[in-house]
Amino acid sequence: MNGPMRQHSCTISRQVWLIIAVTLGLALGTQVAAAKECHHETPLPADVRLIAPGPEVPAAVARFAGVWVGVWEDAGELCHTLVVEEVWANGYVRVIYSVGTSLALNIRLPGFLRVTGRIADGTLRFHLPIRERPARAYRVVGEALQATREAPEGRIGRAMLTRLADLAPVGCGPQADGLPPAPPATGPRDRLTAIELLGLTG
Repeated sequence: MNGPMRQHSCTISRQVWLIIAVTLGLALGTQVAAAKECHHETPLPADVRLIAPGPEVPAAVARFAGVWVGVWEDAGELCHTLVVEEVWANGYVRVIYSVGTSLALNIRLPGFLRVTGRIADGTLRFHLPIRERPARAYRVVGEALQATREAPEGRIGRAMLTRLADLAPVGCGPQADGLPPAPPATGPRDRLTAIELLGLTG
């Protein structure tokens, strides 16, 4: 995908919950990172395909496959999901890079990108297909995935991602490419269909 990050709006209730959680964490003098809950904070496309590595894929490459979730600790506790959809024996991979919202960074809409990367010397690397082409790198450490990113002023951002068994806890509201449900035919409604809206007269 060679374009801007696909954006998707979380529900207001989740944003309110995030504000409350951050406020309480600051008030109690605790570290927000320790209590940061990233489930349902990062969007995914509707056509995610998790393809199990074939027998020809080396174990050092195959172990990257799957769904990984964590927090960029240097970026306003920014939730991050990495979905490694498919891996090939030559080390090339197809991934989905997704991030949530951040009050500290004024990121109000989460978004995702599809990217092609490569695993070499035990590290998965790719550049995000945006103007600055920032680099991302991931290395398996025990049962976790250690992530690094280029940060402003030459700093290195870090995250520790854990593996999820499936995609269920990840998506932020309706999936990004899905259509919203139709409003009810009778009774009170909170929106109009396009036909109704275009048919309105002054």
